[in-house]
Amino acid sequence: DDFDLILFMSDRAFLSGSTDGATGDEVWTAGSMDLWAARLPVKASGLIDTPIRLTSVSCEHNGLDLSEYSVDPISGAIILRIGADLHYMTKETIATKISNANGEKRNLDSTNTILGTQQLPIAVYSDFSNMQERLIPLSVANHLSTIDAYATSYGTISTLLTARGQTFVAPVIPDTKNIPQSPYGGGGRNMPARRYKVAPGSGGGGIVRILTAKHIPNPLKSSQDSGERHALVLATDPLSPTAEHAFYIVRTDAMASPAFG
Repeated sequence: DDFDLILFMSDRAFLSGSTDGATGDEVWTAGSMDLWAARLPVKASGLIDTPIRLTSVSCEHNGLDLSEYSVDPISGAIILRIGADLHYMTKETIATKISNANGEKRNLDSTNTILGTQQLPIAVYSDFSNMQERLIPLSVANHLSTIDAYATSYGTISTLLTARGQTFVAPVIPDTKNIPQSPYGGGGRNMPARRYKVAPGSGGGGIVRILTAKHIPNPLKSSQDSGERHALVLATDPLSPTAEHAFYIVRTDAMASPAFG
């Protein structure tokens, strides 16, 4: 009530005990973004008093800077936004900080700079629809990146489809318009050709992205076909911290589990 203040945010702070060797001026260095205050009115020289730092958020909030603040014009309190939290500083706390700040103490001790603020207990109850997983239908025309075909052990032809970082197997079937329609023949009959995912599995959390997949022809010539089919896959390495690319050989037959989890 005895004086007015100008509030501002700055990442500059006075380095206690340090002066410029050439000019003898105090040294100000870059630090965390904090809230500062200076008394008004200005002096006759046109300069305001030395600013006083009201907060020191870098040590108290794991290096998070002060993002913004707002002043309550009725109570004189200040609301501070640090990260995703709101903190409340009363008018009395501000007055105490300013009255205690003088000369070498204008930056205040970092252990009690944030003292007197209260984190507001705000809880947001919502279904957060913008953060929920979305199921985007696959569009072969827009999302298909590579395609390859191979013969299955059942005498049919299947294709390897790579789209949106995933590889699938889809059967090659004739146009349904040319297939004669037959009545339902009971359980296990008239079943449509199977489509399934080859890689990655659902346990990887999206850390593997398939770039391309090509079928590896079976070099073995024997009367007994094991039924296994393989593909050479170029994908991001799940064990690499920088998502480097690597080649993998994965099974593509219907009896195999999806690769990469």
